[in-house]
Amino acid sequence: MKRFFYITALAIFLLIAPGAQAASVQIESQYGTTLKGRYEDLPANSILYVGSFYTGARVPGTDTVSLPKGGSGTFTFHLAETLNGGANAQAKVHAVSQSNSSLSHAVSDQFGAGGRVSRELSCSFSASSYKVKPGEKFKLNWSSKGADFVFWRGKVDARKGSATMVETTPGLYRYYVTAQGDREQEICHTYVTVTHDAKSSTPASTVSRPRGAFSASSLEPQNTPPTFSGTASGAGTVSLTLRRGKETYESGDITVTNGIWSHTVHEPLSAGKYKATLSYPDTAKGKDVKLASASLNIYTWSEEGEATRNPVFVGVYESSASDRTVTVHIESNGRSLPQPVVLLAKKPVNWVIENPGGAPITKIIVLGNKSHKVIKAPQGVKVEYFAKIPGDAYAIRESSEEYEVLTAWLKRKYKFDQGGRFEGAYTGDEFTIDMGVRG
Repeated sequence: MKRFFYITALAIFLLIAPGAQAASVQIESQYGTTLKGRYEDLPANSILYVGSFYTGARVPGTDTVSLPKGGSGTFTFHLAETLNGGANAQAKVHAVSQSNSSLSHAVSDQFGAGGRVSRELSCSFSASSYKVKPGEKFKLNWSSKGADFVFWRGKVDARKGSATMVETTPGLYRYYVTAQGDREQEICHTYVTVTHDAKSSTPASTVSRPRGAFSASSLEPQNTPPTFSGTASGAGTVSLTLRRGKETYESGDITVTNGIWSHTVHEPLSAGKYKATLSYPDTAKGKDVKLASASLNIYTWSEEGEATRNPVFVGVYESSASDRTVTVHIESNGRSLPQPVVLLAKKPVNWVIENPGGAPITKIIVLGNKSHKVIKAPQGVKVEYFAKIPGDAYAIRESSEEYEVLTAWLKRKYKFDQGGRFEGAYTGDEFTIDMGVRG
């Protein structure tokens, strides 16, 4: 026993002796199933392996790195697909003796579901022109590095792509794309100014071939009555036709003013997908000639319909309670309309939903950590959990890029609109939120 103690004490003395270099392992990046890092001052005949955060045992399906000369250098691990989502979602890189795996030289910081590791993720976003006239076309271009995909206008798009835009109203327009990685995202912005220029059109007498287009905002999903606008050159009037099955709407003549046309449909339209066609009257041929066509969705507006598309949000980084509970009190004045409730958190939370006024909750959507639980909810209300969604799956401020990413995902998943009420804080255990659509 004494001899064992002496050897152990001597080993400790040698490790901390002045001038000795401490061995270390650092993780520099993790993207998808590739893990990269550095090791410093390891003894000869060392090996590196990926070990479980909880047990230290090598994670099944991962390889090892042999370092017969030790020293300093870099390493790369190719992880199993199940690592981030399975029992070993949190892990560390271990440096041990090749002849005695119980002799540890160094251990890295944690990585995985709860790790803080830098990502090889970037994006760029630019415009072909940053100052345009009303109705003038311009192109937006984006590219990304290390992204799984890119979000553009609430939809999944290519990692490198472009979009042609037309804006008819003067003002400053902000556009952004989100490059989505495995667990993080990078948001890039660009701005385009549409100037006040009444001379943006060319007189019809000098244009041999009329041209026309829809503005980008016209083709977004619209409530009834929808408004359409766009550009036209070489024609004094245009007309708009909407078709859905046997249903047809014709606008009649629309005057083109300074190269801009606009028309609001005041007749009742049923909800659904329509084909919109912009035409001009060719008097020489005695018929209408198509200038542009596009598809869009129109839905019938109602107060209840708008409410169901505008969820209320509660967001928190973590609970301040020792039992990790966060209680949400739903306020209702008896006139509340059916709405979903979205709960957001970074750290595991036990959610309690109190609804004494019986507000009509359509469903409860829980986003974020897979350990979230709704331990109390109104009877009969469906609860849906989503852990693997873009970004960190939580937001504590409405005016944040994380909130924009989440609402874009919700719009794609549920056809929700942005604009529901929001309550949030970095930490807390109790929130009160009013049901209703913001005015």
